[in-house]
Amino acid sequence: MNQPPSRRTADAAALGRAIAGVVAGDPAAEQELHGHLLSPVTAAVRSFLGADDSEADDIIQETLVTAFRYIRDGGGFEGDLISFSVTVARNRCRNALTRRRRRPQVQIEDAQDGVADPSADAVERLLSAEALAVLRAGVARLGRACRALLVAFYLEERSIEEIRVRCGLKTVQGVYYRRQVCIRELASMLAGQL
Repeated sequence: MNQPPSRRTADAAALGRAIAGVVAGDPAAEQELHGHLLSPVTAAVRSFLGADDSEADDIIQETLVTAFRYIRDGGGFEGDLISFSVTVARNRCRNALTRRRRRPQVQIEDAQDGVADPSADAVERLLSAEALAVLRAGVARLGRACRALLVAFYLEERSIEEIRVRCGLKTVQGVYYRRQVCIRELASMLAGQL
């Protein structure tokens, strides 16, 4: 809805006085300028992002701060300050939407079901302890050569070359082959036990 020319002229004159007052450091002029800018900037942001957008209030405040800083740093403003402020607000809205598209946010309530609890519960600890006890008993029943190879490989985390020399094997490939044979032997022993 267009305003009559006399109303636009009066608004432009009031806006010009408010800008001059802000440059002079008048707090009342700052309040008046804030009143001139708040409504159009808020309407632009809300129409762009929606009324209940979480970033809307921040964008409105950032836009108003930008307008005030521009006036103070420049010693005034030439042109249509309201159009300038609305353009700044729309650009900030576009930037926010682009950022969301690039890095979508997940509501914490939606994500909490997929986040694993890093601490094991009592049942998991018990099962883990029982499994470890069964595994140790199985390793203890293995022959000396297999037991030495598996302990060196998994518990002592020795290098393959060290294990090769220690076990008297000629090649690294022989270490891996022997490890596989020992694991199969342990697995069949454990399968018979369970």
